[in-house]
Amino acid sequence: MIYIGIDPDTEESGLAIWSEGILTLHNFNYMKLFESLKNYSNHKEKYKITVVIEKGENNKAIFNANKAKNKRIAAKIGVSVGRNFEATNIIEQFCKYLELDYEFYKPTSKKWNNQFCQMAFNMPKKTSNQEQRDALRCLIKYIT
Repeated sequence: MIYIGIDPDTEESGLAIWSEGILTLHNFNYMKLFESLKNYSNHKEKYKITVVIEKGENNKAIFNANKAKNKRIAAKIGVSVGRNFEATNIIEQFCKYLELDYEFYKPTSKKWNNQFCQMAFNMPKKTSNQEQRDALRCLIKYIT
């Protein structure tokens, strides 16, 4: 079994890969992400591969935009939310094209910090970034 968690972003998406008990974390732009998924798709005969894509809740983001102090900040929040939703759609299209099984993960808990991940997943002392930790959260039901 190979599990791939993705935290979509417009610049570089967080990527967590759990394969045979080994966890690796990355940040990839669209092209590197597609290449990575394509490489894994070449092993579909040998491994069951599941991609889990984080998909936030649009209503919460709109609510936060409405609470913004001015229209410019509200517009910036709206643009950012829209771009991240489009990143999610693009990654979904990658999975469809490569015929990879995928599902969506709706984040429900607070953000994880580096120290928690090191303790919970026996990660090395190397620092992870928030996008990588969010990608790892996508895999929680599979790796615990």
